[in-house]
Amino acid sequence: MGDSMNINRGSILFVCVLFFTLRVHNPACIFGKSKKFANQPAIEFISIPPYGSTQDLSGRVRNVNPDDFKVAVYIFAEGAGWWNKPTFAQPLTLIKSDSTWSADITTGENDINATRIRAFLLSAEINPILSAGLSCLPDSLETLSIASVSTERNSGTLSFSGYTWWRKTSSTQVGPGPNYFSDSKQNVWVDDQGRLHLKITHRDGAWFCPEVILQDTLGYGTYDLLVESDLNELDKNIVFGFFTWDNDACDTHYNEIDIEFSRWKIDDSPNAQYVIQPWHRAGNRYQWSMPSNKKMSNHRMLWAADSLFFKSSVVHVSQAKVDSVVQMWTYKGSDIPTADQTTIRMNFWLVNGIPPSNNSESEIIIADFEHKDLSSHVRTKHNNTVANYCLIDNYPNPFNSSTTIPFYTGQTAHIKIKVFDIRGEQVRLLKDGVFQLGTYKTTWNGRNESNKPVPSGIYLVHLQAGHIQDVQKIALVR
Repeated sequence: MGDSMNINRGSILFVCVLFFTLRVHNPACIFGKSKKFANQPAIEFISIPPYGSTQDLSGRVRNVNPDDFKVAVYIFAEGAGWWNKPTFAQPLTLIKSDSTWSADITTGENDINATRIRAFLLSAEINPILSAGLSCLPDSLETLSIASVSTERNSGTLSFSGYTWWRKTSSTQVGPGPNYFSDSKQNVWVDDQGRLHLKITHRDGAWFCPEVILQDTLGYGTYDLLVESDLNELDKNIVFGFFTWDNDACDTHYNEIDIEFSRWKIDDSPNAQYVIQPWHRAGNRYQWSMPSNKKMSNHRMLWAADSLFFKSSVVHVSQAKVDSVVQMWTYKGSDIPTADQTTIRMNFWLVNGIPPSNNSESEIIIADFEHKDLSSHVRTKHNNTVANYCLIDNYPNPFNSSTTIPFYTGQTAHIKIKVFDIRGEQVRLLKDGVFQLGTYKTTWNGRNESNKPVPSGIYLVHLQAGHIQDVQKIALVR
């Protein structure tokens, strides 16, 4: 990632801890998490400002003497981290005699874009933790407080490929970049054909970038992204990223896995890469180049607890969307992140916030996004280890003389690969042996076991690993 590639996608890395978050949507009153029982000290929200509002945050405490305690409020904005409120200089809020409290949480320019709010009930003599952009709040806050409460809120959403996505926005420059991020329809929208558009624009003397965040956590599985733009044509200062992210996973590099397209400001640099963070660790990054003049491409990530596989293909629209594999990579390192609270994101941004070298606006079109769980490829064995095996799209398909059939195994296994006709009769045994974790290829030349050509038609490639099976249709055209 060169000088720019150590930029974390969401915010600046400091110190962090995973913490419990209470999700709320339209609450009148939110009760916090007390460390003891219901009759012990507690804190709650009674009025939460809507996203984008400058209204004050208000709440109430219970079962404490207001004079003996204060409230420490923190807000989190995407790409900007956690901040004390009302201010860094005034990090505590007094509790009134009626046990209510109120805090101004929009004293900074970007504060209206905060997506998370936390409040801690502290003894009056305790000094709060100061935070001016921490990626995660330290666990010492939970130790110091006697009760806490939290909530989430978000900007506008859009619907794409059957999923709901949040649109990131900022009033100041934030990570990655840093850049200004905009939820304007000038920067991110879905057209009448259901395609997602991400566009970097220039207006009012500044450059604005888009980012969308999947609302749901989908977990392990196969992720496919169909791009309807020539990725080789991206300006050298522009990055398109398709990646996983968890704001709370600071100690595991935010559980970040990347499929990225950029030259990172260097004219002759490879323009694509698969990355598992930390990117600088040996074996965690695989760089390659996306070919030119390819208007549609598909990018796949097969993510399991103990294995990770990537594949990028060019889609030939004129041939009924037949794929030609451009690149494949199996990650064999130890940094595969967990999928617990990890979500998918897509962003389109400027390296170091530097304008495009051609000083032109840029747009990318995403035609489709799809997720499939691993139910057809994953089985939990008696020792609770996870094994996954699958066939990968053959190429070319349809084929005339020969086709390549990639396949993947997540652990050492005895694998058989056979070809059957549509009547279920075996035509050819292609592979029968033990394979270690990795991606492999086999070929079929359209002939049977007697080496005689078989007729045109649909055939079934069948992979078997123990009791696990995977089947794929292929077309032979003479």
